[in-house]
Amino acid sequence: MTKWYGFRRPDGQVGCRNYTLILSATIYANSTVERVANTIYGAIPITHHLGRCQTKSDLKMTFDVLCGLAKNPNVGGVVIIDHFREELCNIDDMAHEISKTGKLIETVNIRDAGGVLNATAEATRKAMYITRELSTGLGIFVTVIFYIVFGVFFNVPLPKGIIIEALR
Repeated sequence: MTKWYGFRRPDGQVGCRNYTLILSATIYANSTVERVANTIYGAIPITHHLGRCQTKSDLKMTFDVLCGLAKNPNVGGVVIIDHFREELCNIDDMAHEISKTGKLIETVNIRDAGGVLNATAEATRKAMYITRELSTGLGIFVTVIFYIVFGVFFNVPLPKGIIIEALR
């Protein structure tokens, strides 16, 4: 009998990877996306040079491509980072479209967060939460270590219960 080990998604799709995707909704969020993805072990950054001054049909295509990447069965969760709410390609619409798959989704708007540093800290916390939810065993210990290291620099407290969960 042959066994295949993978991850069944809430929408019935099956993936062989369990990536946390850090997705840029617009060009102005690219550096924040890269920074967050470099902080989270195994996170995949998706950046692009589009998002502003596009025609409606181009924005629709950008929206479809970005959402399609996030809907991939090898993606377990997504953090969408935006700077300016574009009419057709914004975090609210993207989160709604991706949520049809049942994946974990978090959003961060750089302006709403109060700037790049605050947005980076908030997005990193959210990405760590998703990574922790997708992780088993050793992944939780790695998450605890990242929270401790990241918390020293950005004053980010450990989520309640993470130590207890790590000790189980």
